[in-house]
Amino acid sequence: MRDTAKMEHTAEDYISFKLQEGPLLIAKPKFDIDGTDLLALLPDETHGRFSARLGRIQSKGRSLKNTPHSPVDIPCVYVRGPFFVFLYIDYRKVDNLYVFFVEDIEKWEVKEGKYVLDVTRKAIEDGSMDRFLFNADKAQEIVETIRRTPSEMEKEMYQMLKMGQDVIEKQRVIEEITDILHKLTVAKKDIELQNGILTETYLEVQLLAREIVEKAPAVLLERINRYKEDGLDEEHTYREVVRRETNMDTESTWLIILHLYDSVEKKFMIRPDVISQDSSSI
Repeated sequence: MRDTAKMEHTAEDYISFKLQEGPLLIAKPKFDIDGTDLLALLPDETHGRFSARLGRIQSKGRSLKNTPHSPVDIPCVYVRGPFFVFLYIDYRKVDNLYVFFVEDIEKWEVKEGKYVLDVTRKAIEDGSMDRFLFNADKAQEIVETIRRTPSEMEKEMYQMLKMGQDVIEKQRVIEEITDILHKLTVAKKDIELQNGILTETYLEVQLLAREIVEKAPAVLLERINRYKEDGLDEEHTYREVVRRETNMDTESTWLIILHLYDSVEKKFMIRPDVISQDSSSI
C-alpha cells in the first residue's frame, strides 16, 4: 500500500473518532461517489421517527517528515453542498488535523478541473495553517452547516434506504440499491438531476418487485389478483394479505401488491401501516 493510502486510512479512523465526540454519527460507505470517504449524519427526531441530515467528508493524509511539501487536490465537481475535507498531517505538532469547508476550498488554486493546495512545512511552522485546525468550534460549525442544508429530500431518502435495505438483504442485491439511494442523497445540485435519479430508483424498485413476484407462492399471487378483481385498492389488499399470510414479511408483501397493481411509482414502497403511524411525517 502506498504511504499516502496508509496515511488516509489513519486519517479516516482519527476523523471518525474526533467527530463522534459530538452529535454526529459517522458512517463508512461501501462506495466512492463524489469524493465521499465518510458520511456525517446529524440525527433529527423532530418528526416522530428517526431521520438524518447528511454531510460528505473526504479524508486526506500527508506526511511532511521526509519532504518539505505535499499537494492535496480535490475535483471541483465534488465541492458543493455540505462537503468537508479533513487533512491529517504527520509532522511534529500534536494538533495535526485540519478541516476545510467549501468556502475555504474554493480559494485554492484551480488546475485541470481540480482545487489544489500545496501543504508545506513552512505553513505548519509559521502558523498560517492554524486557522484550519480542527477543534470544538469547527465541529459545531460542521453541525450547523449540515443543519442548514434543505432536508426534506434527505428524510425521504433515509426512509427509503431503511425500507429498501430490509428487502434487499433477502434478495442479495444490497450494494446496487445502496449505490442508487446514495446517489439520490447527494444529488441535490438541481431539481432536474434529483428527478432523473428518482426515475432510476423507481426502475430499480420495479425490477426488485418483479424478482420477488417470481419467487412468491402462486396461492398468494392468486389471492392478491382476486382482491384486485373484486375492486379492493392496494391498502385494503395489503391489510387482508398481512392478516392471512403471517409468515410473509411486510416489505416484500407490499412490493408484490404494488407490482400486481402496476402502482410501484405511484406508491413508491410507502406501506399503509407506515402511513397510518404518522402520516404527517411523509
